[in-house]
Amino acid sequence: SLWADHVVIQQYSEFIQAFSQHFQHLSNRLAEINISMGPAGELRYPSYNSHDDGKSAYPTRGSFQAYSTLAVQDFRQAMQSKYGDIVKLNASWNTQHTDFKEVMPPLDGNQFINSGQHRYSQYGKDFIDWYHLSLIAHGNRMLKAADAALADTFNAVPLGYKIPGIHWKMAIDDYSARSAELAAGLLHSDWPYHEGNGYGYIHMVAVAKQLNSKQAGSSQPGHKQRQVILHFTALEMQDSPMPPSYSMEKTLVRWLGEEAKRQQVTIKGENALSAGVEHVSGWDNMQQALQNSHYSGLTILRLEQVTNNETGKQGLKTLIQTK
Repeated sequence: SLWADHVVIQQYSEFIQAFSQHFQHLSNRLAEINISMGPAGELRYPSYNSHDDGKSAYPTRGSFQAYSTLAVQDFRQAMQSKYGDIVKLNASWNTQHTDFKEVMPPLDGNQFINSGQHRYSQYGKDFIDWYHLSLIAHGNRMLKAADAALADTFNAVPLGYKIPGIHWKMAIDDYSARSAELAAGLLHSDWPYHEGNGYGYIHMVAVAKQLNSKQAGSSQPGHKQRQVILHFTALEMQDSPMPPSYSMEKTLVRWLGEEAKRQQVTIKGENALSAGVEHVSGWDNMQQALQNSHYSGLTILRLEQVTNNETGKQGLKTLIQTK
């Protein structure tokens, strides 16, 4: 749980320091070090799981991960810090709480989303922003810890982090639109999402800027500014805005590229599914992202799927020659 970072961040740092010491003889051969920040190495909550009896699996809205003791305590503390006293909170939320101990995350996630409460009530906006910004703070802590732990021998090697491509529930025409991304913690509460607020991803992209900004202001002798690279997934996928997925993945790839360019953040991509490298359309989409959507690099996952079929081998060859 990211609300327990304070318990384990020292162990994270010690692990990264051990990595640094063990591989210091290879420091001039590493192009980048990626920092895992959550499930599948991605900066997100574990909001969708195929093993959860289908309740939170693709392509559902997922499940908010805000009900542990630490999470509830943090939400209450955040609301107390914002409002000061319970009377002001009640006036804003239209509630009748007598104590901050009564404040809870949404007890019925379906009702919270399907009623539009997450968009149009102050309670909903407060919850979504706290949930989202808690994830952002976790990402910042992880990068800061990694930067410090790698400083002695890997100071010049860029750090990378990955944002998931949660593309389902995007095109549906009801209050559940973008709900899967909300459950994963990716979006802020500033509805509607548009170019000016990064289509909801402005803070996720800005995680890279946060570390760079801190470094730029450092006065430590010999300090070098470390580049942070953003990675996004599912570059091979097409938009599919119909049931059951209501997917807009190709559009999402473009949105992330545009926001990264606006914030002057280096963005690279990867394919999400093995099947994506077995079809010409998948390679065409990856090529388009590199040429038109500001992506400057590509990681090919499940390389065996490339080397074992002619379409994959030709696609990779063409991509390398073009780039």
